[in-house]
Amino acid sequence: SELRVSYAWFRKAFKTYTGIAPHQYLLQLKIEKAKLLLTNRSRSIKEIAFSLNFESAFYFSKLFKEKVGVSPKEYRKNLER
Repeated sequence: SELRVSYAWFRKAFKTYTGIAPHQYLLQLKIEKAKLLLTNRSRSIKEIAFSLNFESAFYFSKLFKEKVGVSPKEYRKNLER
């Protein structure tokens, strides 16, 4: 509203510039942050999910696997190799 543009206009401009919708971009940033947080084994996957404002650890794990190809647990295990 401060920029006096509609969300529809912003979404279209954002997608034209980045190739993805704003919400998908935000999810992508969260997944990248999760990858970084998963390197520290002192935090549980559930703690990481809630620190990134996911509604549940189950939803976080489902989305992570969809975007990365492996579950957060598998991702963390693969880091040890």
